[in-house]
Amino acid sequence: MYSLDPGKKELRKTRNERSDSIQGTIFDIQRYCVHDGPGVRTVVFMKGCPLNCVWCCNPESISPKPELMVFNSSCIGCGLCIKSCPKGALCLEEGKIIINRAKCDICGICTEACPTESIQMRGYSIELKELTEEILKDEPFFRNSGGGVTLSGGEPTAQPEFAAALLAKLNSKGIHTAIETNGYANWPVLKSLVRQSDLILFDIKHLNPLKHFEYTGVTNEQILYNLNQIVSEQKQIIIRMPIIPGVNYQLSHLKETAKYLKTLNGSIEEVHLLPYHRLGVQKYAKLGKSYPLNDVEPLTPNEIEHISNLFDAQKFRIKIGG
Repeated sequence: MYSLDPGKKELRKTRNERSDSIQGTIFDIQRYCVHDGPGVRTVVFMKGCPLNCVWCCNPESISPKPELMVFNSSCIGCGLCIKSCPKGALCLEEGKIIINRAKCDICGICTEACPTESIQMRGYSIELKELTEEILKDEPFFRNSGGGVTLSGGEPTAQPEFAAALLAKLNSKGIHTAIETNGYANWPVLKSLVRQSDLILFDIKHLNPLKHFEYTGVTNEQILYNLNQIVSEQKQIIIRMPIIPGVNYQLSHLKETAKYLKTLNGSIEEVHLLPYHRLGVQKYAKLGKSYPLNDVEPLTPNEIEHISNLFDAQKFRIKIGG
């Protein structure tokens, strides 16, 4: 039996240490999730997304940088955050904290000064080693349920080096991995994550490239190309499709989408339909942003059933919500 050369051992150790020190930016870790892949899962929400979907329920995920959210419902008007701000970016108007975001440099001093946590940071840097250790606390749940870890966002391909390193770490531990992606990335970037994932949760917004651009800020040619590439990788794929009134809720379009997915060599067996909801509306105000779909109402149960029937007709396994 040959032993590894000491120099090579040291080199491998150095590479591992370098990998452990890679930093990424995330905004949440959610445990005990059951809608983001098989079993009980831990979902890591990564910051940064190249799309700007008008219905986005996680607006804090779009910017790659940390952001401040203001929870005025818990503010007691003590003014400590205002006094602490070195940039003079905070003021109190009609009992509400207002942030001048042009002045604010996201230093976070105000979050430390606030006694009621009414100003909170969304997004923080974390080293790969620290994140992996945090995830591995849930390993017994993965083993007992057939679960694992899902990278979501935001968009994992917005931080490809960090996402790839995290997936490699989890794979080395034998943990089931999944990525949720909108598919908008150069194929070599996405491929590096796809090949290290056991499951791909792939978002489809709209088949029409002009409509896709109107409502997300990008066209869909690269997205559909990447979906076909993933199919050729023979990976397990689940399609996720948000259903948004006034955007892609047209029965003719949904029928066309179901037929299109059926043409992909039978690779798509499961579709998750995600009816529009307003659960993220208040986040926009807390980020100092306006919500684009104020006049849009959620779909009725009958409308959701009609959509489900269109995909059921193509023999897909259907899941509503999640």
